[in-house]
Amino acid sequence: MRQGVFVSDYSRGVDLVSNPAVIEEGFSPASMNFRLADGPGIEKVLGYGTTASPHLADLTDTGGHELTYFQATPADTKFLVAATPTKWKSITVGGTVTNIRTTATAANTTFASYNGVLYGLDPGDVMHSWTGSGSTSVVGGSPPQGIILGVWSNRLWVAAVDGGILKTIVRWSDAGNFASWPVGNTVTLGGAGVTDQIVGGQPLSDGLMVFCKNSTFLIYDTDGANRIVDPQYGCKSRKSLSVVDGFVYGVNDKGVFRTNGGFPLEIVSRRVDPLFTFENPTLTDAAGVAWNRGYLLSYNRNTGNAYNDLTLDVYPVEGSIMINQYRSTCWAAGPLPASGDQALYFIDAGNTRYVRTAFSSGAFLTTASPGVATDISCYYETAPLDLGSDSYLKRINLVRLVGRGDIYVGAKVDYQDFSSVTDRFEFPAIGGGVWDTALWDTDTWAGYALFEGYARLRVRGRRIALRFYESSQNVEDAKPVLDYASTADLGGAGIYNAEILFNASSKRRQSS
Repeated sequence: MRQGVFVSDYSRGVDLVSNPAVIEEGFSPASMNFRLADGPGIEKVLGYGTTASPHLADLTDTGGHELTYFQATPADTKFLVAATPTKWKSITVGGTVTNIRTTATAANTTFASYNGVLYGLDPGDVMHSWTGSGSTSVVGGSPPQGIILGVWSNRLWVAAVDGGILKTIVRWSDAGNFASWPVGNTVTLGGAGVTDQIVGGQPLSDGLMVFCKNSTFLIYDTDGANRIVDPQYGCKSRKSLSVVDGFVYGVNDKGVFRTNGGFPLEIVSRRVDPLFTFENPTLTDAAGVAWNRGYLLSYNRNTGNAYNDLTLDVYPVEGSIMINQYRSTCWAAGPLPASGDQALYFIDAGNTRYVRTAFSSGAFLTTASPGVATDISCYYETAPLDLGSDSYLKRINLVRLVGRGDIYVGAKVDYQDFSSVTDRFEFPAIGGGVWDTALWDTDTWAGYALFEGYARLRVRGRRIALRFYESSQNVEDAKPVLDYASTADLGGAGIYNAEILFNASSKRRQSS
């Protein structure tokens, strides 16, 4: 007798820790380049750039290492500001790049904005400011050299250099006057004798979080009063720090953490712990940002590539983590487009002269111009499905899938490799429209309607898992290899539920 089981919960992300035999419902033991959809289900991540314009901006200088969003006065004047080891550059909505400072001397520039003015600091130089026009200006009042920790309680806070080293010394300006730095506005976190080094800071409503290499503090008063948050763990990368729903997120040797000032730091990446404990990633240049209901963290996986080649997509509310292959040396989020919509930008860690617009197209891009589209290859594996007692051999007859885009499905039986038996779901054209092939990042579908597709896998085994595949270039069997002349798939395949129709043998079997 044919039976059916529904798979509808894809909301809990990747679990690399649990044995697949006991993995909880909704988790995936293997996934790449899928994200949790805004509604139920999962969908392919989008790429960046277009073949006609493979980047938002070309910095011309290599080594771009910092990117920040800045809204000047009047409020509709919006910029990205990038820092290279020698220059600061403004980037307009249209991608025009202008040198606004040409004497930068360090590779660890930090920025903060206040009342329509952008402040920037190199650890070995003096503080500069920029109002959105002309060149930068030196900030008077002898601000300390070091790194900016942030603006909190109308004061600018800086980790000061002591003997050429960033130790635990913090200085701050007068309220509302960043050109006034009284000598008394100084504190050593943890008291005299502490030798830990400050990595970065992040303001919260209740204070300024300050992260050192091996400890974390909260400054909770404007006289510098502070307390220890975690005496054993701090942060590995200043650029990984970002605020999501009142919590600061970042990364250390234990994984992705979050804190709102409570003790100790809370590790939120336990489900993907092998990515940290087994791979020994390089985290000093990890880059994080608040985006899309959660937190993105890019870092160097240290598996043979010399750039940040893996991005964790952390959803705080669901406690889920997905994995994709964006390679970012730093992120910046802000409503740069004329429409005012929030957008996400990053400096490409594969070639740090390029600033790209994230999640904006159907493929990844190489650095060549006019831009060579490269495949987004993605997959999502379900946990072994409960099709009844393990004592009975099962055979899948049919898979009924509700989703959009073109999706391949394969089956895995009894924890063995996925079989060569795959089938493709070919959903109708969504809304009856077509993609604009002149600008292949332009969506002209009438809407994101859902359709049903059917695949006949006819595989046998006791424990059966499904793997969904999607690609920028396999939506048609004869589709050419992607290049600047070929149209990438923007289907953004989505999977919302699946019904597996199967038979179970009437006899118990000893082996499959």
